Amino acid sequence: MQAQQHISKSGHSQIELVLVEQICTNLEINLGKNYLASILSTLHAEDSLSKLVLGSVDALRSLILRYSHRITLSTDCYGAEMASLVVTNAIWQQQQQQQQQ
Repeated sequence: MQAQQHISKSGHSQIELVLVEQICTNLEINLGKNYLASILSTLHAEDSLSKLVLGSVDALRSLILRYSHRITLSTDCYGAEMASLVVTNAIWQQQQQQQQQ
């Protein structure tokens, strides 16, 4: 039972890492900022799995909050939620390689 939970958690975290990487790529393309609804729409158009994992803006917001060291949330002057890039995918990968050494 514990092995299944571990596999489930590690598989879930792998999916989250892929989604965070896709979100960061989206933000890199959009000069570091984008609206949550726009990010979600792009993810759904590009990856059908994201529809299952991130079915709503609330789920996207929750994911971003778990990875706040890579992406932050803010609101624009009208109150719409935006995500901002903290660390690009390239810098993140470099940091991970340095930590493994």
